[in-house]
Amino acid sequence: MADIGEEAAISGLLDGLERAPDGVWQATRALLASPAVAAWRHGEPRAPDSPEQRPWSALEALWASSRPGDRALIRALPGSGASALLGAFCLHLTRRGLARVAFIPISVHGGMADPSIWVAALHARLGALTSRKASERALAPRVADDIRPILDGDENPEVPLLLVLDGAHENDDPAVWSRIGWSAGLPGNVRVWVSADNDPGVTAARWGEALHWLNDWSDVVLETPPERSITASPGDVDADTVCVLSAASGPIAEAELVQIVGGDHAETRVSATLRKLEPWICHTTHGAAFHHRALGKELALRLSGLGDARGRALLTAHVRATLDSCSEGSIALGARSEYVIRYGAMHFLRHDATAGEIDRVIAEPMRAAWEPLDGGAFGFRALVVAAWRRSHAAFGEATSEAERGRCMVQALRLRTIFEQIISLLVHALPDVVAGAIHEGIFRPDAGIELAKPLNEKDRLRLWRAVRPAVSEADVAWPTPLLHEADRAVGGLEAAGATETPSAYQLDRRRFVLGGLKSRRVVKALVIGALRRIAERLRFPAREEVLLLAARRLAGLHPERRAFWAALLAPLYPDERRAERLEDVDAQISALPELGDRLEVLTERLLGTSAGASAIVQRAMGWLLASERFPLTAQRFLFHIPESEWNRCVPDEARALVRRWQGESRGSADSLGPLRCGQLPPWLAAEVQDAPLAEVKERTDVSDRNYVASELVSFVTADVRAELARMFFSEPPEAFRGEGRAIENWAESATLEELRYIHQKVLPCMGSQIDDALVALSLRAVALGDRDLATSFCAAMEGDDDRHQAELEIALALGSFSDVERLVRPDLDDEEASGMLEMVGKALKGEEHAARFAELVRGAARASNRLSAWAAVFPSLSPEARERLSAAVADTVKEVLREPPEESDDTLCSMFPWMSEESLCDVWRDRASPEAWRPTIAEITPLFTYDRSYDNGACLDTLLLRLGGEAALVAWARTLAGLDDWFSEIGPGPEEG
Repeated sequence: MADIGEEAAISGLLDGLERAPDGVWQATRALLASPAVAAWRHGEPRAPDSPEQRPWSALEALWASSRPGDRALIRALPGSGASALLGAFCLHLTRRGLARVAFIPISVHGGMADPSIWVAALHARLGALTSRKASERALAPRVADDIRPILDGDENPEVPLLLVLDGAHENDDPAVWSRIGWSAGLPGNVRVWVSADNDPGVTAARWGEALHWLNDWSDVVLETPPERSITASPGDVDADTVCVLSAASGPIAEAELVQIVGGDHAETRVSATLRKLEPWICHTTHGAAFHHRALGKELALRLSGLGDARGRALLTAHVRATLDSCSEGSIALGARSEYVIRYGAMHFLRHDATAGEIDRVIAEPMRAAWEPLDGGAFGFRALVVAAWRRSHAAFGEATSEAERGRCMVQALRLRTIFEQIISLLVHALPDVVAGAIHEGIFRPDAGIELAKPLNEKDRLRLWRAVRPAVSEADVAWPTPLLHEADRAVGGLEAAGATETPSAYQLDRRRFVLGGLKSRRVVKALVIGALRRIAERLRFPAREEVLLLAARRLAGLHPERRAFWAALLAPLYPDERRAERLEDVDAQISALPELGDRLEVLTERLLGTSAGASAIVQRAMGWLLASERFPLTAQRFLFHIPESEWNRCVPDEARALVRRWQGESRGSADSLGPLRCGQLPPWLAAEVQDAPLAEVKERTDVSDRNYVASELVSFVTADVRAELARMFFSEPPEAFRGEGRAIENWAESATLEELRYIHQKVLPCMGSQIDDALVALSLRAVALGDRDLATSFCAAMEGDDDRHQAELEIALALGSFSDVERLVRPDLDDEEASGMLEMVGKALKGEEHAARFAELVRGAARASNRLSAWAAVFPSLSPEARERLSAAVADTVKEVLREPPEESDDTLCSMFPWMSEESLCDVWRDRASPEAWRPTIAEITPLFTYDRSYDNGACLDTLLLRLGGEAALVAWARTLAGLDDWFSEIGPGPEEG
């Protein structure tokens, strides 16, 4: 194959890294273009036994013998130029088209010692190699689950794919190796080479233990001549400076190094030491670092008995001092320490931070310090993931309810920050976010971070909107990314790929953009969550949460403020509730739009009608005076209490109901006054005359019977008798194809009517009437006629409908033996065994509990078994629950092995009855950062505060059971500060 040239090979190895965290592309290019790499001349012939040729020949032999799935540990002396050799060999393979190579240099001096950076780089590079973009972002805590979809979807599997992780010994977090593997081995046509220092502790067997997913390693030792030798002495140097550099996780600026070392003449000592260390260190834009961590450690140990342990102590003290100064407000974090921001805080979280210090690291000063840095959003989120992982691990070590609660709230806070609402808005509404950038709500350079997790189509749409706001000189955009954006926009324009949004999409876009500008969306979500939490608490704990919610009302639009105030008011204690309700009524009256006033008033009535008489009477007057009812009027009228209709002047009440019926949209809506059940008898009797007259006026038999069937359940006895005469006066043949009318009538049918339908009407109705037959069977069950119900059941065409009806009959009118006979054959069917939940809800007393337990144990699917336990447990005695506790605990463990989107609902339903041990199991599994999935999190009830808070009741229960009320209050405090984090990528100021 033809040689593609050196520059083209370098560009090929860098492809995709422009989407990696800031600095990765630059550091990798610097290595590949370095003189050390060029010196190898990419396999140019040398003397076969020369020292220069032997390591190259070893790599050639390793490559020639490699097969898909092979792994190799490549060892070399530190400072011997092994990284340059590997880089040169990767260029050699790329130039000749022998392999697709992902070359990831892990190093302290390159700023890539942290796995959150180099793993994201691996993710980005693999995506480019396989022409595949993973649906989940590069920060997924479980690395294999993020990379696996890329490799499994490889669109070019015939060309070998080589992953080279160079410098594994410089990685900052050894635990990452247990998170990077695949239990079933490497997918596709993949080889893996890992390079590390050649010392007695680094062996293939040792790495095989750490990377359990890689077995049968090849162990290759490169006899590379050392570029630098530690035998030479750097002369008289400062031991503390050397120790700090050897222990550092990344480069340190000289000025900051002076702060860390401290003591007399620190500036002079540090400066002199850096000059004498020139052969062993390199200088980057972020400061100085040893070329090789192992050389630095050896030198530190030679100069100080404590070695780099002394350096770690000084670095930890520096991080703590920096955090202390920020907490006290004495100095801005960015001015104090770029090392703490970029590297030190991460190392501190993983190795030194106490539980109380985790919150100090992930605080507003740190977020603000990251914001102006290139890749700031990525860097801060990586820091949050590390803190989240540390906090989750602390949960397993907690020994008290208070400690457990603190760990849970802390982990939830970190998770919520990590998966911010705006990040999910990117997934759900890319056009909206593109518009937000285009309209100046978000900064233009936010387009880089926001575009990374998107699929190809959505990323192009986003960049198309962002590109006009970015200049060629904008350093925040790497040149390859800028060119890709240009190609994307050009391609869309050439293809004429313009989509005209619908009116609904435009309205939705305007609404969301308005919400982003004012932060109303976030505030409303938080207030809703606080309200739900307050409902779970007793006073005085509830008082604090209500106060948190009330403080957030001020930033809302008046209509939303009144709406939430109406929902919160009933939660106050008796002595303060009346005052709150009066304030709500005043806010309602002040709203300019009638529709808004009625919407809020309806919510106020649903909460409590106490003290609402004056505002309800006023609202009824507003409606009578209006030219046309707003859309919210019918719902309001539906919930007016009977007492308020009686207070109304009769003629005004009649006029209001007539307009209610007259302005209804369809016959079903016109029955609203009768359906509501709130009208006084005298008014209800008059109201039924209008729909009765409508029935009589209908000339079409089918139409008349349908309207009559809708009306029959809501009229007085005398009117019902008249409707029945009209309904059944038609010949049975008139009901052919009229299943809906029969289904409606069945809800209130008498036994005599049911028998007539069975004997006369049913034979004439035709096929596809199972819905009507189900309704008829249920009505017969409710009236206690098992034979009639069974007859309707037998006429059903669908096996599922018939089986379900048979079970309903057995549960209501049969014996438990009948139930067992119907359920047992389906226990092996994963879907059909869900009927156990229905059986559990209908169980009468505890006399059949043991037999039901045996049925449950036979179900094939664990989540169906658990839902059955959840259905029956409320009716069992504490003793009966205790007898079943072991079976429930085993079932919970099985359910946790099922996909979250299929099992979380079941787990939540069982929370009130689970043992503390089982609840802890749920938390450890589902709240772990290792289990994080952004796509699944959007559709499961657990841990979804970051999405919409709608399903948070499950999580509230978990917090309350494991951490007590104190944990729930602490979580409320955390939620109350959520919109402070929402400003990370630059929403505008709040609107009034």
